[in-house]
Amino acid sequence: MTTSTSSVEADVAEIMRLHREFVDANGPLDSSYLRRRVTPTPNELVWYNLNGSAYIGQDHIAGLWDTLSANMNSPAVSTELRDERVEVDGDVAWVTYLSHYQGDFGELGTFDGGMRSTEIWRRRDGDWELVHTHFSVHVPDQMNGM
Repeated sequence: MTTSTSSVEADVAEIMRLHREFVDANGPLDSSYLRRRVTPTPNELVWYNLNGSAYIGQDHIAGLWDTLSANMNSPAVSTELRDERVEVDGDVAWVTYLSHYQGDFGELGTFDGGMRSTEIWRRRDGDWELVHTHFSVHVPDQMNGM
């Protein structure tokens, strides 16, 4: 099957739009966004969170967002998004990027630092669903890294 350039460009634009929506939903930790865009298939989502834990399934990560949101002193902020890259291959797409993330979750703790991120999206029945994320601390310039 050959995919036209305009079709790939349209998919890249759609994934970038969904990615930016996802980043925006991280500010207030809006779990309703997760319920619309994260795969609802039980146990399909694997989410490696910035807190160091893994979350499996839509309900698991939405529960974390609800807990953190209820304890926030102000909306979390993801700023300085850079090095955003989108790749689409058929019905799978991935986004990688670096950013700075700040969040004050009251008695649950705070975070203020660099973050590296990966999102994997899969198209199912014409709709793109988030099926995997990976967030970890970004420490630039370690051992000749970026």
